[in-house]
Amino acid sequence: MKKHINETKTEDLIMKKLLQNGFPEELVEKRNVRNPEIRNLLKRASKKIDSLNRGYPDLYTPLGLRPDFIVISECKGDTKFHESSDRSNAAQYSVDGVLHYAKFLSKEFNVIAIGASGMNEDELEISTFFWPIGQSEEAVIDLELNTITSPQDYLNKCIYTHAFKRTKMFELNKLSRELHNYMRDYAKLAENEKPLLIGAIILALMDASFEAAYKFTENDRVLAPKLFEAITGVLKRERYDVNENKREKILAAFSFLNVHPELTKNTSNIEQRVLYKVIHKVATEILPIINIYHDYDMVGDFYREFLRYTGGDKKSLGIVLTPPHITDLFAELGDINVKDIVLDTCTGTGSFLISAYNYMKNQAQGDPEVIKAIRNRLIGVEQQPQMFALLSINMILRDIPLTNMYADNSFDILPQLSMQGATFGPQNPPYAQKGDGLSELDYFKSLADCITVNGRAIAIVPLSTIISSEFKELKRQLLKNHTLEAVLSMPDDLFYPVGTITCVMVFKIGTPHTERSKTWFAYCKNDGFVKTKNAGRIDLNNDWSSIKDNWVDAFHTRTEIPGFSVLKHVDYSDEWIAEAYIETDYSTLALDDFEQEVKKYALFKILNEIKEDVSNGEEVEELVEGI
Repeated sequence: MKKHINETKTEDLIMKKLLQNGFPEELVEKRNVRNPEIRNLLKRASKKIDSLNRGYPDLYTPLGLRPDFIVISECKGDTKFHESSDRSNAAQYSVDGVLHYAKFLSKEFNVIAIGASGMNEDELEISTFFWPIGQSEEAVIDLELNTITSPQDYLNKCIYTHAFKRTKMFELNKLSRELHNYMRDYAKLAENEKPLLIGAIILALMDASFEAAYKFTENDRVLAPKLFEAITGVLKRERYDVNENKREKILAAFSFLNVHPELTKNTSNIEQRVLYKVIHKVATEILPIINIYHDYDMVGDFYREFLRYTGGDKKSLGIVLTPPHITDLFAELGDINVKDIVLDTCTGTGSFLISAYNYMKNQAQGDPEVIKAIRNRLIGVEQQPQMFALLSINMILRDIPLTNMYADNSFDILPQLSMQGATFGPQNPPYAQKGDGLSELDYFKSLADCITVNGRAIAIVPLSTIISSEFKELKRQLLKNHTLEAVLSMPDDLFYPVGTITCVMVFKIGTPHTERSKTWFAYCKNDGFVKTKNAGRIDLNNDWSSIKDNWVDAFHTRTEIPGFSVLKHVDYSDEWIAEAYIETDYSTLALDDFEQEVKKYALFKILNEIKEDVSNGEEVEELVEGI
């Protein structure tokens, strides 16, 4: 009985702290759970060895903010029973016990598991863990929280863990594949229409009346115009500042919604209602992910995912979308602050603007007036109508007005852009465009000429652009007016599955590149990302953050590192590439490295010979690719 009384004191203490931090008293339950779904998951969760009976944690409560998150706690009166050495004694230790219950509950919920011991404030010990939904024990994260906090704080600490974010990215990629295949097979949409339909639905679901009413429409012939009407209503909201001309251009990109035969069928059979099923999947499975990560270009990620399934070389119209971790890198290389004005003349879906916005917003420390000002310091230009529609969606999702978003050819409005006072210009120009004045360096030069003196312009371009003699004159013009501060050689498979090898150029604007100017060249071939079969390149092992910090620090200090970076004077006739100037650091090489490369080459040759003899070489291709 004494032990039970001691545990009760700990339970009361934890419950008190939960209530003080905003958990509703009526939702916190002790040693019993009314929720039938939770009860079912715990029906064989007894802590007794070899028992198949039901078991309950000492405290349970839904998080409240998200239906897929719950909080549980196990309590012990004596701190010596806080945690065992291997967490295998669920009956005797609080941490062991709460993780025991979390294992059962994580099948259907994201579980915040709190192990607590001690009967008063002075001796109270708290350990907090996060078990993501559907994950094995290896994915459990110690949140390193030794106190009880608010529901919002718990949510923030969980969703921004690498493991949870990675889980959601996998989930998003899976949903993208499913939607892509469903729309291909049943909606009969063209490749460029698929992301537009998704974007249109996301926009329409911002209209509360549409979100509530779409489920009750009798057929898709009625639903399609209601979808279009909801989009129009959102675009007319004053805070988005969409003038009539822009609104017409955006709506024109969505015009197929009202006439597409598969999206406007006159049937009440749910299984045959293609538009309804896509809307429902977006509303119930995709929007919850997008709403978690406002700092991520989710619409762009959908577009990237759909392009992975498109025939051809995935580069129609020269569109090669920049990976999000590289757009974030640009903001740090630019060392921007809340007063910078950001101009992207080849905006695409807006990834560079989103990264710059998030970087500056973090510096604003929650000041609403500063954040409002930042939103008005973003300038984007996108000529391609469908991409401009996706850009508009991305801005609206972040409450960024379209005041400074232009649906134009950037070359046609250069005088107007040069008057904007932009201090930072990130760019991924269209690749491999044909025609005079349409090369990657032509696009970049026009951007650089719009940036104010002492600002920075940064572009990611194909390697051929800066080593080919074809572009000597453009390189000469750039160096005449601006300083080439740095060139970073990017990973060869950065744009996988598109096979474009690229580099990043960093220019200081308005200061000519002289004989005394030295450029920092870096061999940034390893960003920590790995190729996966279904999700493309991902930061599987959470290496990117430290790698990026090393790159940025070395750039800002102009550090020379053997085998990685070097300072070198170059002019327009030279190759602007690290590989031409960096000396190999042989001190890091071992015999194993040499043997491994020889084995890789031999295997590569063998597999390619096999591939030539096999009629269906798909599996061999995957093997060759993985070497």
